[in-house]
Amino acid sequence: MDRPPYVAASHRWLRNGEATFQSVRDRRNTSSEGYQKVEAFTAYIREHLIPIKWLWIDTCCIHRGSAAELSESINSMFDWYYSAELCLAYLVDVEMGDGLSSFKESNWFKRGWTLQELVAPQTVVFVTKEWHVIGYEGSCPAIW
Repeated sequence: MDRPPYVAASHRWLRNGEATFQSVRDRRNTSSEGYQKVEAFTAYIREHLIPIKWLWIDTCCIHRGSAAELSESINSMFDWYYSAELCLAYLVDVEMGDGLSSFKESNWFKRGWTLQELVAPQTVVFVTKEWHVIGYEGSCPAIW
């Protein structure tokens, strides 16, 4: 499959209010926390990863209204992370100055998808709640 260069987003899902495929397509619920998170990912990419024009984020790139698409997407998630230029891991519970213990205790590390999101991409860039880079794992890509 031909894909343009893109960044894969990694994040903790919100209990309520994640942006969906439909809400992004129709620009609905733009004040929701989930929609704002998608906007923050895109703003980060525009500012720091200028050659990249695309974002893949599971909450709104997977059309959950279609059982066939949902099943296919879940089965191909490793490939989405593997094929990304880098994976941007948003650690909403880590703030600048919290130190290494806050990073190690982040809820991001306690969820089901964490392992594939660490192993599949060539590079994972970790950012804090305020979108400050606190480190990376893997090779340092030319775009970063």
